[in-house]
Amino acid sequence: MYPEVPAQVIDKGIPTAGLLAHVMVAKFADHLPL
Repeated sequence: MYPEVPAQVIDKGIPTAGLLAHVMVAKFADHLPL
């Protein structure tokens, strides 16, 4: 009856795949510190 919840990158974590992708690009492609 209920729609399935999409799988998260980190179990029981708040960050979504979009946030993690943004951090990876900022860290490695844009050479920005965390």
